[in-house]
Amino acid sequence: MNSPDEYSEITREAVRRLNNIPDLEEMKNIHKKMYDLFDDDDHRAFLNLLKNMLDLDPRQRITPSQALDHDFITMRHLSDSAKDSYAAIAQTTMRQAQLPGMERTTPTADGPVDVKEVFEEELKQVISSGN
Repeated sequence: MNSPDEYSEITREAVRRLNNIPDLEEMKNIHKKMYDLFDDDDHRAFLNLLKNMLDLDPRQRITPSQALDHDFITMRHLSDSAKDSYAAIAQTTMRQAQLPGMERTTPTADGPVDVKEVFEEELKQVISSGN
């Protein structure tokens, strides 16, 4: 995978740029300016997960099980009492955006649900039912 400049250099073909998308860190800075509700730790955790999921080296790439246990998914990075209101808003947003049938995987007021455990149990049920 090459950047547009690298591709042009290798192939001698010009790459027409439709949008200049900044790198992920710059996107974080843009988002910080756009929204009043912003948490550096939340964005840092999200970018860490995203980078690990997109790693080109499959040996370094995060596995699905590791991703399900990542701080961004489990919301462990928001466990500090100073982040309670942000975490509550994040949980509400997640509930509003979730797919039908996924309610059990949403973090609750009692703490985050073990997403990995729920996923593995549901997977076992699907396998055993033959669907």
